[in-house]
Amino acid sequence: MGEWMKVNGEAVYGTKASPWGLFDWGRCTRKETKNGTSLYFSVFNWPADGKLTIPGLKNKVTSAKLIATGATLKTAVSGDILSISLPATAPDPIATVVRVDVRGIVETNPVNVK
Repeated sequence: MGEWMKVNGEAVYGTKASPWGLFDWGRCTRKETKNGTSLYFSVFNWPADGKLTIPGLKNKVTSAKLIATGATLKTAVSGDILSISLPATAPDPIATVVRVDVRGIVETNPVNVK
């Protein structure tokens, strides 16, 4: 766990709870910055179809990447649903963290998305 924290600690330290609740595939934390909000999606159950779907995101995405490798990820938005394209396999066996930076503050949605 210590090695995981060395790589992914920014997804834990100084963050707030998810604006959405729980996801079937993992959890989310957030950190507000001067430029907007960084969302950290910790993926425990790697999606078979290679897509993470985040409902209810109204903010403009400025970047998305894997924390462990720094690889940039493709995103698509349809309405207020964000879709993130992932590699075929998870780079981290514990939990792979996807960092998504968006403009502005993300509204809290109390609905559990599980």
